[in-house]
Amino acid sequence: MNPVPSNEFSALLTRENITLALSIFGATGTLITFISSFITKRKNLRIKISDSVYNRIIKTLTFVVSFENRSHLPIAVTSVSFLLDGTEFLPVKYPRCVEQYAHRQGKDVIDRKFLYNLNFPIDIQQLSSVSGHILLAIPQEELEKLSTPVIVQVHSTRGRVQQIKLPHDSIRYC
Repeated sequence: MNPVPSNEFSALLTRENITLALSIFGATGTLITFISSFITKRKNLRIKISDSVYNRIIKTLTFVVSFENRSHLPIAVTSVSFLLDGTEFLPVKYPRCVEQYAHRQGKDVIDRKFLYNLNFPIDIQQLSSVSGHILLAIPQEELEKLSTPVIVQVHSTRGRVQQIKLPHDSIRYC
């Protein structure tokens, strides 16, 4: 092995070469920071519809929905709309009781809980989630003649409108 002569090594350590190396190192660090920031701060909203039930007595379609914000910035779901055969339906705005629970011990009521439908806008903090019920006032005839999937459109403060297709045969009737 031939050792590198010191005058050739010192010829590489010029002010211009050191400046070039530092600028390449800085540009690489900036690019890595930009890419990691883009990945962690971009819109990453997961929407899951776990149940859909049509109640024939009160003529409402109930969706149980969970919104999961997987990004490092907060997001707000401003509205949700439903497309059934090209007709747009908006959820019921006023709070309605969708479920109630009473825990009894003998004849005494120990605890009572009431669940209401979601009110929009829904603020979701970073790395958090919100779930609840969404109610639609839809005539039964409209639902029975449904031939295409129900398209759920979620409007939020960040990014485009997200669409979810829900098969019409997944709706339960009670």
